[in-house]
Amino acid sequence: MKKHGSISGQGTRLEYAIRIMVCILVCVFLLFAIIGNASGPHNSGAGFVTVSAATAAMLWFLYGFCEKTQNAYKPWLILIFLAAFVSRLIMLSSWPIEPSSDFKSTYDAALALANANISEIEELLSTKYVYYYSIWPVHLPFILLETAIIKISGEGYYAIQVIFNIFSSLSCVIAAIIAKTLYGKRAGIITGIVMAFLPTRLMYSPVLSNQHIASFFFLAAIYVSIEKPIKHRLVNVALAAVCATVSQLMRPEMLIFIIAIMCYFIYKYILSTWSKERAGASAKKVIGYEAVFWAIYLFLMSGVSFLIATNGYVEKNITSGNYKYKVAVGLNAESNGRWNEADSQLAYDEVALDGLIKERTQNKLDLVVLGAKKIMHQYGTYNYDWCIEAKTGNFARKWHEPLTNGTMLVILLLCFFKVIMSIYNKSRREVLLLVTMLGYFLIYTVIEVQNRYNYFMIPIFVIFASGALEQLYGYAQMYIEKRK
Repeated sequence: MKKHGSISGQGTRLEYAIRIMVCILVCVFLLFAIIGNASGPHNSGAGFVTVSAATAAMLWFLYGFCEKTQNAYKPWLILIFLAAFVSRLIMLSSWPIEPSSDFKSTYDAALALANANISEIEELLSTKYVYYYSIWPVHLPFILLETAIIKISGEGYYAIQVIFNIFSSLSCVIAAIIAKTLYGKRAGIITGIVMAFLPTRLMYSPVLSNQHIASFFFLAAIYVSIEKPIKHRLVNVALAAVCATVSQLMRPEMLIFIIAIMCYFIYKYILSTWSKERAGASAKKVIGYEAVFWAIYLFLMSGVSFLIATNGYVEKNITSGNYKYKVAVGLNAESNGRWNEADSQLAYDEVALDGLIKERTQNKLDLVVLGAKKIMHQYGTYNYDWCIEAKTGNFARKWHEPLTNGTMLVILLLCFFKVIMSIYNKSRREVLLLVTMLGYFLIYTVIEVQNRYNYFMIPIFVIFASGALEQLYGYAQMYIEKRK
């Protein structure tokens, strides 16, 4: 059995200690996610058990099948994209849902901007769409993208949905490439197939969410960082920064990943190769990489923010956001850290929000309990409410939860197993994914939770699950050989 990226016998004690600590923390959070998934209100039903068992059997069968076809890896990538895109087009025509909540409001804002004259846009945003003008200007780049699509294609959801799902399909391919980089061709093929047909992502495909595009660029940043496809390392760092910036512009969730990638640079180029003789050169390399990354990220973010603010489209810069409100809601034990009417009434009162945060952080034990509950919901539930409505019919209402949560239970279990094994396999490239997972786990113990916010982590879970299958299949083969 191959051990991709193995560095057995190398590295430092500090590196190994950090790896163990990170893996243990990730395992703890994954365990809460698994418990939250398995103990959901309807997850003891026959449908949930059936779907989970069928998923496990199907993954095992597919892994054995891919053993014979893995040499056709590049054709598989094309097939994965086509399968993902066609299945999503089928969902767009057969899954009749209308935009609601934030998805409806961003589309309405984009439609109004598309139908307005350039001279009217500033007034329109500052009066009718003040929420995006002064409260959450971070969402305006996404609205402007939707505006551009409407300008080209005309009013309606379909063109936007198709473009979003091109990126969703490309995410399946790039997740496959990351898995192949870490664990081999079979793992890459399985990752792509699972991503192409995963019920949560298929049912979410008609939703007008900024997560479709942001997720692709997030995965692209990971791939460039661990594989370094371009010969010059600084070019790879720069490209990763560009991808992370685009993802941040579409959906403001990249700051955790940026912190993770800074930690990854330190881990890979200092901790894992520490010696007094090389300390100075390693430190210079890390400082150079991080300086290039931050310079490009800040330059692009500031440039886009300047262009939007200069035109009068926002009151502040696009990095502004009501983050105190997110924290105050996340610390509300009565609502289990989720949106609630009482806190929403104080969303624009900074003094009241400061008071709530201070009050809700006094009892540290309660915060730990609340954090565990939030992770159980945040990373244990994958049946997004925005994916079903009355028009989707009785079948959807009956099978939506078993199909989404049932498949993800198997993936979470496999991911849990792989993270444990990561303590021993010592692939340094895995560390970026591990630290990224840990960062997003930690932040959602503090801020507002909502199950669809786990969308970014699904590809990471699938990638680790494919790595688990690689190891389990190898163990099974060794056992069979010994029995002969």
